[in-house]
Amino acid sequence: MPPKKKKGKGKKKGKAKKSDGPDGIEEKYRRSTLEVEVLQDHLALRRDVARQAQAQSGVLKIRLQDLERELEGERHDKKAIYTEMIRQYKELQLESEARIQDLETQVNLLQEQLGTCQSEVQALREENERILVEKDEAIEVLEHKINSMETEYEKILHDSLDGLLSKLAVAKMQWTEHATSIHMACKQTLHECGLNPLDI
Repeated sequence: MPPKKKKGKGKKKGKAKKSDGPDGIEEKYRRSTLEVEVLQDHLALRRDVARQAQAQSGVLKIRLQDLERELEGERHDKKAIYTEMIRQYKELQLESEARIQDLETQVNLLQEQLGTCQSEVQALREENERILVEKDEAIEVLEHKINSMETEYEKILHDSLDGLLSKLAVAKMQWTEHATSIHMACKQTLHECGLNPLDI
């Protein structure tokens, strides 16, 4: 859009050479008003874009509000400016050009800030994606370790139970043999005493 503004300024200078009368001034005023409205539309568009940025949003908002207040003040002063344009045409033309240049500078600054914000947002998005990937990988590793530990603990438990059962079986056999030997010794003692174990 700045090229259109420059083109408009070129037309102003061309017409200034042809006519400096009231009609020419009124035409220049309408053009200045149109340029202000175009700039206002552009600033509103930049404001909507800037609001979507995560960083620098507060600074951009304050800047846009300042510009809106300035433009609102210019709209309220249109009638006063129009009545003064015949007497102060050249001075107003210079001020308008300076103001347009200032607005172009501010728009360029907002574009640079918006580009910075978009880069930061993209970097944050990539960082979040990387963190999510690392988190998923860590969870997968932990789940694999947990599954491996469960398998190992299950094997250890089974081995322990099998060993305990084997020990119990051996102990049972030993107690059975011991009880049998005691029983046989008792029978032998009863026989030696002349007693029948079956009668007792």
